[in-house]
Amino acid sequence: MIIIGPENGLKHKKYRYCVYCGNTVKAKKNYCSSKCWGLDHQKSKKEIISDLQKLAQKLGRTPTKRECSFSTTCFKQFGSWTQALIAAALIPHRSLNQRMYKRRKCIAKDGHICNSVSELIIDNWLYKNNIDHQKETPYPKGKFTADWSLSSNVFVEYFGLAQDSRRYDEEIKKKQQICKDSEVTLIEIYPKDLFPKNRLEEILS
Repeated sequence: MIIIGPENGLKHKKYRYCVYCGNTVKAKKNYCSSKCWGLDHQKSKKEIISDLQKLAQKLGRTPTKRECSFSTTCFKQFGSWTQALIAAALIPHRSLNQRMYKRRKCIAKDGHICNSVSELIIDNWLYKNNIDHQKETPYPKGKFTADWSLSSNVFVEYFGLAQDSRRYDEEIKKKQQICKDSEVTLIEIYPKDLFPKNRLEEILS
């Protein structure tokens, strides 16, 4: 803070200057704009890596963007959320091949409509191996539907967003419990089962 004296024609007028760029600012403010505030508070890559690792340790798993208060800074410094996780030696929630898991309507070889490329891979594998399967089968209880049913008591689910949100993880637990109570075998498939190595033969054979 600088006080301009009478010699300058201003009597006891107070000025503040932006902590980051030095421009004058309104009284009781330290920054002239939100941009300067952001630049002054921007974390270095080293700080981001350290904070991500601490957050992951606190949660006991890889954090999601919604759980990270500085996710925007991660994007600015590393180019993407996934790249920031990789730099912090954390396992991304999705494959590096983002196109493989991007949600989009796909039609399998047997005519089934799939909600993602990952579902398409699974459906085509079932078709190729002559395994009878039905799409979108209702659960015995509740409003859930299984991605596939191989029989009345065998369901197959692709949990592509596991650990991506608390709500999704809670739904997985509910489905698991319904299957347990109803004596339905639930075959669970996750992104790591498709990429980098396709493990469908091992899981579904």
